[in-house]
Amino acid sequence: MSDTAAVRINEKEFILVGVFLVFTAILAAFFPNMATTNESGEIDYISIPLVGFPIMASLILLAFASQEKSSRMHKLNASVRLATLAFSFIPFAVATALFFDWLVVIDWNNIGYNSYAIRQQYTWINSIGVSWHVGLDGLSFPMVWLTAFLIPVTILMTWDEKSGATYHPLLLLMGGALIGVFVALDLFMFYVFWELTLIPMFFLILNWGGKERRYAAQ
Repeated sequence: MSDTAAVRINEKEFILVGVFLVFTAILAAFFPNMATTNESGEIDYISIPLVGFPIMASLILLAFASQEKSSRMHKLNASVRLATLAFSFIPFAVATALFFDWLVVIDWNNIGYNSYAIRQQYTWINSIGVSWHVGLDGLSFPMVWLTAFLIPVTILMTWDEKSGATYHPLLLLMGGALIGVFVALDLFMFYVFWELTLIPMFFLILNWGGKERRYAAQ
């Protein structure tokens, strides 16, 4: 194979890069409008940047990778790997900014029940009394930041993992779902996000686990 052929980017990789740019541009352009929907007009830095973005981005990457032929999957791994790493820095950057912004505000020696630094609530499924209710307090803040920090670190530590086009988006999906678990203040939401973490975990263990991976995945 010539050097020119080795560095040639195929058509689907161009499409993938285009999808990433459009997706990022849409969120960057419309995020303030989508976020300031609560009654007080405060920007919601939890729902979309910390929870929705990594989950939506990972699903787009997985959907794109599933359309690629297995014989050409190795060519897609590098693009998906880079995109997943780039997307993982967005929740990490937001979590870091929020964490250090509230670091001196939270009374770490007196963390009380129902005392949230950030709290957002929207009507979700009104017929059964379910609301989109998320918040951050002195207990959940460190867990959310640690999860957001470990997502890009894990991607970097497993950079050369086989089938990276599915492996790394699954990591991003599990990280977004875990953040959802830590910020959920509604029991139904907590259950949904907890179950959602099990889906990527199942496939990660089943396909990349050890000798007893099939038993461990059950």
